[in-house]
Amino acid sequence: MGSFWYTSNMHTHFESRLVKLSRELAESTRIRSKSLHFTFICRGNNILGIGQNQLYKTHPIAMKYGHRFDCLHSEVDAFLKVRHYDLDWNKVDIYNTRLSKGDNILSMAKPCICCTNFFLGLGIKCVHFTDRDGEFQTVRF
Repeated sequence: MGSFWYTSNMHTHFESRLVKLSRELAESTRIRSKSLHFTFICRGNNILGIGQNQLYKTHPIAMKYGHRFDCLHSEVDAFLKVRHYDLDWNKVDIYNTRLSKGDNILSMAKPCICCTNFFLGLGIKCVHFTDRDGEFQTVRF
C-alpha cells in the first residue's frame, strides 16, 4: 500500500482554527509534560472528537497496536471519545498538532508507527500533522 505526501506552506482557514484551538487547550491543561499532543478527528470542517496525550494512563486498544508506554497517545484518546459514533472512517481526516509546553510553539506531530497502523486498521485515508517548522504535512493512504 503506497502513500502520497503533500506539503503545505500555508495553513488553511480550518488548520488555523485547529492550531488556535490547540493553543487554547494547551493553556487550560494540567498535564505536566514538555510537549502537548492534540488529535482532531474531523469530517469536512467539523470536529467530531479531540484527544490529548495522557500521562500515566493507557488503554487495551493502545496495547493491541503495539504501544508499550505508560501513556495514552492523543490519537487513541480521540478515538475513544468517538468510537460509539456511526462513522465511515474512510471519510474521516485526522489532524495532529504538537505544542511545546509554555511557549506553545508548533512542532513535529507525525503519528508513531503504532498509531499509523491503528489508523490503517480503521480505514482512515488521510492524516495531517504539524512538522518541525509548524507547517501541516498530509499523508494519504
